[in-house]
Amino acid sequence: MDQDWLLLPTGVSQLLTMLALVEQLGIPTARAEMRPWMGDDVSVRVKDMMGRMAALAGIRSGQNLDVSFRFVLPRRSLFSCATGYKWLAQPASYVSSLLREQNPQWADCVDRPVMIPFKPYEFFSLLLCAVRSPRLEFVADGPLIGADFWNQKPNWRWRGVHNYAARLPGPCRIHCPAALESDTRRFGAPEVVPDQHFKQVFVRMESLPEVQRCAAALGLGGIPGALVVSQPLWPEMCSLEEDADYFCSLMERLAAEGFQRIVFKPHPRDAADKVARIARRCEPLGRRAEFLSETEAVVPIEVLAHYARPAGWICAGACSTAILACRSGLGMQARCFTADSLPLALRETIEEFAGQNGIRLDSLEPRRGPGR
Repeated sequence: MDQDWLLLPTGVSQLLTMLALVEQLGIPTARAEMRPWMGDDVSVRVKDMMGRMAALAGIRSGQNLDVSFRFVLPRRSLFSCATGYKWLAQPASYVSSLLREQNPQWADCVDRPVMIPFKPYEFFSLLLCAVRSPRLEFVADGPLIGADFWNQKPNWRWRGVHNYAARLPGPCRIHCPAALESDTRRFGAPEVVPDQHFKQVFVRMESLPEVQRCAAALGLGGIPGALVVSQPLWPEMCSLEEDADYFCSLMERLAAEGFQRIVFKPHPRDAADKVARIARRCEPLGRRAEFLSETEAVVPIEVLAHYARPAGWICAGACSTAILACRSGLGMQARCFTADSLPLALRETIEEFAGQNGIRLDSLEPRRGPGR
């Protein structure tokens, strides 16, 4: 009997694409299992939401797969095999077996068809080598997918393990929502999952109370406003202080432009200290500044697009996939902001993201004259 499908999402948005792809490919939901592939530091609320999303689709959930990966393969062990130089003749299969021995959490993932975000990192290729999947379906992981890859060796091979991102863009087919088609083209061959399959996923999520609360927050009073979509710039792109200060300045800038409602949507991975710092600094803005709860932060923007189209709203942020979802799904004007206080690499990433996606780019530096 064929093995059941294994869905390995690294976040809620990736799981949305996987669930839509299950619909598109006609995979029986009873033949699919979802396992979050993320570190233990990820919020319990994120994992809970993913479990409920899978359950609504009729897909069972398994244990979380930790992103940590042990790959200590001493050169001596490769040369001292009882059968001789086996690793030279069959490097991939031999290294795969060694990797599985050191990473028992993947023991029952072997030889199963897999859906997984496309990530051009070394541990990603090691995982796929260990799992030895007979069929791989990649899904898009978002604009910052390659942020750490560009400094790595472009033709990385390691004792029989092939890097799926040895060259970018590569030949891999990557499934994505329409909003990510352009960005996905940087990494492989994008294949857009039709909207009707996403809509089937969204309809099932209508019953979730946090989805209803988020949709209501974007329509109260009929007053046009600004939705600030956060993202964890720390620790990869800047310090925690720079991350928090950036979004504080963004909220203040939008208030100065005249917006009477500024709704801050935390990212599910945002540090609690970051959100608390932003809220404290925004107290002078009074009722104009609104903050969605930690529970509501887990609701993906893509789902909200099915229930709300707030007229006259804008979305603002740095370089998050959610900005694209707000523009394409919620009909919002999209704006990206940069700041001289941010590290140069992050400023360049924001500028590149805005340019590639045709989004208006502004600076948070002080300016003169009347506001909006």
